[in-house]
Amino acid sequence: MPWYKTDDIYFPYSEDFQEVENPTITYAPLNSTEESTGFYYADTNGDGVEEVVEVTVDENYVQKHPTFIVQPLDETEGNNTTEVVQGTLGTQGVKDTINQIHIGYVQLTKQLDDLFGDGAGNSGGSELKFVRPKGFLSIDASGQVDLNKEPPAIVGVDLSRATIRDKNRTYQYITFDSNWERTEKTQYFVVYEYDNATERTKTTKSTFEVATGVTLPGKNGGPSGTVSSKTTRELTEEIKYKTKNEIMWQQDFSRSTFFYLNSIDQYGGWRDGFPFWKARDYLCFTIPRRELIIER
Repeated sequence: MPWYKTDDIYFPYSEDFQEVENPTITYAPLNSTEESTGFYYADTNGDGVEEVVEVTVDENYVQKHPTFIVQPLDETEGNNTTEVVQGTLGTQGVKDTINQIHIGYVQLTKQLDDLFGDGAGNSGGSELKFVRPKGFLSIDASGQVDLNKEPPAIVGVDLSRATIRDKNRTYQYITFDSNWERTEKTQYFVVYEYDNATERTKTTKSTFEVATGVTLPGKNGGPSGTVSSKTTRELTEEIKYKTKNEIMWQQDFSRSTFFYLNSIDQYGGWRDGFPFWKARDYLCFTIPRRELIIER
């Protein structure tokens, strides 16, 4: 069964399980990102009758047992996109050169999202954004990458937990720039981890009851009596979650400098004739250049 992530169900490490007959069902709690309670059917007494068994679900458990996590998933900002070359390329008898830039192989060796998220839908695998802005990016006051100054070109790379755990270098081959033209002297390259910015609120309500009693003396020598009263008070507490993005790598390159550096060793290894760029100790990728010559 392939790895998948839908609006309601997330199946971590699905690549490890060929057949799933009795999965554990769990949910994403608001008060923990690492552990939850799950349930599955089992004949615990050996009498042929299956009962619901409760189990603690964490990172180790989901790697050994097929587990479906029910949770909200709002990380929908952008999908993998490619740009389309527009306009007429050259005239008859003239050669035009197109320099395409791609995101090639990507390797991430550190889980950037928790298994159950943080209450805002940030869980499961990790979502990276490769960006070509018009300048260096910054983090705004809310902890999000500021993309409002001028909408940049963005492509997304989603990596499953199993891919990250196994330290696989996955082949993406996404068009990052359909043609880096000579007139565009400098470009900015940025990579950041995308987390959903939706703010979610968990409301908890506690009830306190206080019983009081007052003993009153009897009237005219009669028996005394006790008057009881009960006071109820409710307290409401709100816990708010809001995630933050992290800029992992940003560089500016002149056109000629990038073409040169992308042809020599960047101390991260090679793949298909291009070096791995090392953004962090746990993140590297190739940026292949493809030169097309069109003759009309």
